[in-house]
Amino acid sequence: MDYITLGKIVKTFGIKGEVKVYSSSHFATTRYKKNNQVYLYNESSTERVSFTIRSFHSVHNIDYISFNELSTLNDVQKYVNWLIQIPKEKATLPKDYYHYSDLIGCDILDEHQQTIGQVSAIEEYASYQTLRVKRDSKKDILIPFVKAFIINVDIKAKKIIITPWEGLL
Repeated sequence: MDYITLGKIVKTFGIKGEVKVYSSSHFATTRYKKNNQVYLYNESSTERVSFTIRSFHSVHNIDYISFNELSTLNDVQKYVNWLIQIPKEKATLPKDYYHYSDLIGCDILDEHQQTIGQVSAIEEYASYQTLRVKRDSKKDILIPFVKAFIINVDIKAKKIIITPWEGLL
């Protein structure tokens, strides 16, 4: 089963088992709803444990979460630096939104089907995401992932067609 990462527990908060989370999800309010099931994952040991969300709130881009199964500071300390994940099939997205893991590895083509390169990473900027595109024996380029430049995204075929503008290449 494939999982997507929603965030990382960075420290405990208070004595009632709440944790501070740096989220990587743009849909934290939906993902961390009360009674939703999530998995905590330890990258080092590959241990994955299921928990149920008890509460969620966000302050200044930091998410605060508690779990039904963990009610004290001592219960949650073990999970600092663990990732919060959900199964990919439960991570539905609105139209024209994509999981970063689906975009990485896609070929970038221009409107004439000429290959420009391949997406190697997604970079977050204040107002939009940017595709880092690796090209054969050339410097990487950055392409804003906005409708003005993106003609079509075909995840199944692993292709993204763009309209290159003057100076991009």
